[in-house]
Amino acid sequence: MATMDPFEMLMQETAVGARWIEQLRRASASIRSYGFSADSFSMIADAVGNIESALRRHDEIEDSSLFPLLESHVPDSVREMRARRRHIWSALHELRALVREIEDGHVYGSSVPDLVQVADEIVDLVRSHLADEDTVLAPLTREKLTPKEYAQLAADVARYSQPQA
Repeated sequence: MATMDPFEMLMQETAVGARWIEQLRRASASIRSYGFSADSFSMIADAVGNIESALRRHDEIEDSSLFPLLESHVPDSVREMRARRRHIWSALHELRALVREIEDGHVYGSSVPDLVQVADEIVDLVRSHLADEDTVLAPLTREKLTPKEYAQLAADVARYSQPQA
């Protein structure tokens, strides 16, 4: 049985996260257009946890399989991807804190606008990050890794992509 391309497998992994990013975008747009509602807030709260889970898994795959192989070829690119991920995680933690404050009844004049702003920032950051992985990181990896390294990457990603028991 032929091994699937590792980036096709990673894109399947990120498709789940992309759906949650879209839910976050829709909820934020709804609040911006129609005002705060329990339904939209619930969609944001739900999306945050699921985005965190999807990104955590995605980051684990990159950290264990992709970056160790790629770092020796293009250390600056790997360093930049890690910096962008830290920015995403920082924004997610900020959004998580805003959600908790609102859930705990600590609502201030800036709470809802901040919630929408940070949600929009996360949508933009994650979409940009995933687009760069697709248009920059994948071609760079295919170009820089040796055939043996690329086969190792494919095997490692396939192992990570197996359903969790």
